[in-house]
Amino acid sequence: ISNVVGGVVGLVGIVIYLYYKREAADPRGSG
Repeated sequence: ISNVVGGVVGLVGIVIYLYYKREAADPRGSG
């Protein structure tokens, strides 16, 4: 696996993690 792919996968994972964390913190959001 290339460095670029690894970086992209890492960023995507962080974004998903923060998204779910935000959703869990505010389940009544407008989402």
